[in-house]
Amino acid sequence: MQFLDNILTNFDNNYVLIVKINTMKSILIKSLFVFLVSIQTYGQYDWETVVSFTPSQSIKDIYQVDESIAYALSSLYNGSGLTVKKSTNAGVTWTELNTGVTAGIGYQKIGSPNNGGDIFIVGSLGTLLHSADGGTTWNSITTSIGTTNLRDIYFLSNMIGYIAADSANILKTTDGGLTWVDINPTMTGVSTIGRIYFKTELNGYIGGFNFFKETFDGGFTWTDVPGHEPQTNANIFQIQKIEFLDSNVGYFSGDRGLLYKTIDGGTTWVDKQVTIPGFVVESLFDFEFMEGNPDIGFACGYHGLLIATDDGGDSWEFHTSDLPNTNGTNGSLFYTMSFYGDTGLMGAQGGKILKFKSSIPTAINDHSLDDDVTIYPNPTNDYINILGEISKIDAIKIIDIHGKVIKMITQNVTSVNCQDLNPGTYFIKITSDLKSYNKIFLKK
Repeated sequence: MQFLDNILTNFDNNYVLIVKINTMKSILIKSLFVFLVSIQTYGQYDWETVVSFTPSQSIKDIYQVDESIAYALSSLYNGSGLTVKKSTNAGVTWTELNTGVTAGIGYQKIGSPNNGGDIFIVGSLGTLLHSADGGTTWNSITTSIGTTNLRDIYFLSNMIGYIAADSANILKTTDGGLTWVDINPTMTGVSTIGRIYFKTELNGYIGGFNFFKETFDGGFTWTDVPGHEPQTNANIFQIQKIEFLDSNVGYFSGDRGLLYKTIDGGTTWVDKQVTIPGFVVESLFDFEFMEGNPDIGFACGYHGLLIATDDGGDSWEFHTSDLPNTNGTNGSLFYTMSFYGDTGLMGAQGGKILKFKSSIPTAINDHSLDDDVTIYPNPTNDYINILGEISKIDAIKIIDIHGKVIKMITQNVTSVNCQDLNPGTYFIKITSDLKSYNKIFLKK
């Protein structure tokens, strides 16, 4: 993601891209950095609110089962029990589900061992609820740690799952969530375990206030991940999310723009600290990287933080939403985001759920283009050429990382002029005979 010393206006998409200004032109604008901003016209945001639940509540977690079904979880303290929301049309409309629990519970996370067949939610006061019928009915599960606050839930498989809790407790199930056993881990310097993630039944990670630990014996003993031992008061942090995209690539995020990445399965972690000049980056509550194209990712958090990357987290730029002061000092808290394919949903303060407006091709190929079509050169300075066994090309679209079409050709051509594109990552979508194919290329 490279910034140029000029201004590019794209009126078709109602965007203005303002980039680093030449500091030699004026001492008054020295060190001035301004990023992607939107002309505030309704319907021209990257993320738009689809529902706002009342009374006021915070949407703390979203879990997408498939391309249609999604669940959202809120912290609602008015005693109604309407803490779970469900959508059956990819987040367009939502129905509130009654869990039957009317106490003032601070709900935290949703988990499922079998892709939505069973739904589990965890919260304060030892609350663990289970539904086996899509949220219509719920039952409460009692664990050996009583009313200890439950913070996170993660299923490794359809039988094995884990719950992170206060007082250094970790619960494990080996029967798909029907029963949970406290594995009584041995560790020091830990009280509240805020996040838990297991790569295998032996190798897992936990994070919380000022610690990031790993286990190699199934969670019985834990040691500090090298380089992330408890720090002094000047360097304290809170881990907000841990996730691996595959066996090698993983991330964890947290307060003060904390972001680390591994590409060797967790052996080493590289600091990818998120910094945006002119903006104070605080908690990164959540992040998502696209399946099939892990260089493209999104993150959200405190102060209405809403950002995107197209280079695997090396650099970030602002996204926009229809909520006031997004990426601003008094912006809403964006707690959680979830992608299934190219459908993105995000939960916010005030009972709001937002949906990612644009459609991003998440896989490099919709069809087997390696045999049929090639694009070259890649990277390119000027032209992208299309070579393959397509009899007639109906349309070609160039799409940026926001999913916005910035160039469209409706002629049967096999070469596209890219000289006017800013440096960065793009998709080229080729449509022929009602089929569409997506490739990724880099403009230098």
